Amino acid sequence: MFGLGIALLIWLATGFLAGVKMVFVDQIFERDLVREAQKELDLMKADVAEFFLENKKAFIAAMTLLGVVVVVVLLKENIKSWMKN
Repeated sequence: MFGLGIALLIWLATGFLAGVKMVFVDQIFERDLVREAQKELDLMKADVAEFFLENKKAFIAAMTLLGVVVVVVLLKENIKSWMKN
């Protein structure tokens, strides 16, 4: 039971740190990508996606729950970009 608690703590901490990095270091909310996604959401009228794109705290909370999955996706993107160069 103790091991499960430690694993859960590591999972959540990893996701939280990745979410904070995405919001404050990478500044994904300042990029044109978010603006383009916003235009597409206006056409689809997706309320949930808009909520996460407009609210930084909700975005960080979602990334916290996703945990290690976020880190794996970010690593794959970085490796692909390094391979292209």
